[in-house]
Amino acid sequence: MFRIGIIGLSGFSTNHWQNVEEVQRRGGCRIVATAVVDPENHAARLEQLRSEGVEVFSSALEMFDAMRGKMDAVTIPTPIHTHPELTIAAVRSGYHVFLEKPPAATIQELDEMVSAVRRAGKLCAVGFQAIWSPSIQFLKLRLAEGAIGQVQSLACSAGWIRQADYYARAGWAGKLQVNGQWVLDGSANNPLAHQIANMLYLASPDRRRMATPAAVRAELYHGHDLQSEDTAAIEIHTAEGPRCYFLATLCADEQFHPEIAIVGSEGTAYYQMFGQSGIRHADGRIEQPTLDDSVQGPGRFENFISAASANDLDMLRCHLEMCRPFVLAINGAFESSRRTWPIPAEYLRVSGEGMNEKTVIEGIDAAIPQAASQRRLFSDLGLPWARRSGTFDLTGYTKFPQQFQPGPEADKPAPGQLPFG
Repeated sequence: MFRIGIIGLSGFSTNHWQNVEEVQRRGGCRIVATAVVDPENHAARLEQLRSEGVEVFSSALEMFDAMRGKMDAVTIPTPIHTHPELTIAAVRSGYHVFLEKPPAATIQELDEMVSAVRRAGKLCAVGFQAIWSPSIQFLKLRLAEGAIGQVQSLACSAGWIRQADYYARAGWAGKLQVNGQWVLDGSANNPLAHQIANMLYLASPDRRRMATPAAVRAELYHGHDLQSEDTAAIEIHTAEGPRCYFLATLCADEQFHPEIAIVGSEGTAYYQMFGQSGIRHADGRIEQPTLDDSVQGPGRFENFISAASANDLDMLRCHLEMCRPFVLAINGAFESSRRTWPIPAEYLRVSGEGMNEKTVIEGIDAAIPQAASQRRLFSDLGLPWARRSGTFDLTGYTKFPQQFQPGPEADKPAPGQLPFG
């Protein structure tokens, strides 16, 4: 029986617990350990887990050391800036890893992690499960077959609402750095990161790869009082040819879910999160199969367990090295923007109180679809608060940052930060 440990009991760890427990009920694994840094907040739950034979530790590193020979893998659903240390420590201790997205904040951390995983001879899956959803896989197959000719561009538009409670949930939320470590938390590198990964994946003709960013032009803003961004306009030039456009905000007035529009030389394609996906041929024909994208939860862990049991990288749906283009694109976006720019107060509308406070960028709900349809950034539309940026060349890029300037406030210690390691 495949033995697995899970770090944490709260936050996004609850998602891992729900899904891995479902796999356990199906007989696919056994949860043998957990690391909990705040046991006083989970007394009843921990008592239950101990009664089920789950060993409990006060830190991930303690768990890694004590469970040698008694555990096969670990899931890491922890804050972004903890991913490098925990992943490297886990594989060096002899465990396969399921790592939540995004895999790392910087390209140098990602490369160090990949090197450690290779040397250890272990597998590291990454939770970009959306690329293996039925909708994305349908589009990937049809695009590779030339259904719309040569893919020329892909554009994602998305408007989500995040109130004050979202940023109060954790000391690292909305941060650029925490205690000297890069986080780069924001719309592009956290809640809507799946859509950048989806576009890079669809832009590559290779079923097992994302397209490689060659250069990035980006504008990063924040309507909330943040270090990092909550509103992004990103243009990614890929080595394979297609350009990817990411237009998104967490300061929408009315929420609209991500959509990706794909333009080819002989037709178009489209993807809608929680909606339809399909192909529009040049002759007017439409392919719109009935697909169910709601079954991704336990399936991603079942795939990981099967691949880890066989120690077969080719079986993994999404692995660490496959995600390098995503991290490269994120780093390029911050480099191009040079800073995360505050939206002036006269263009904001704030309502609600306390944890329900909502910040809206006036006009953003209309600007995002317009920019996406025209393949333009916010400054290209002439929005009064937008700042034009230059294109950042990613040729030979191996270390972040080069021209991004976080500002002196970015490295303040995060209050209440949990020491997962």
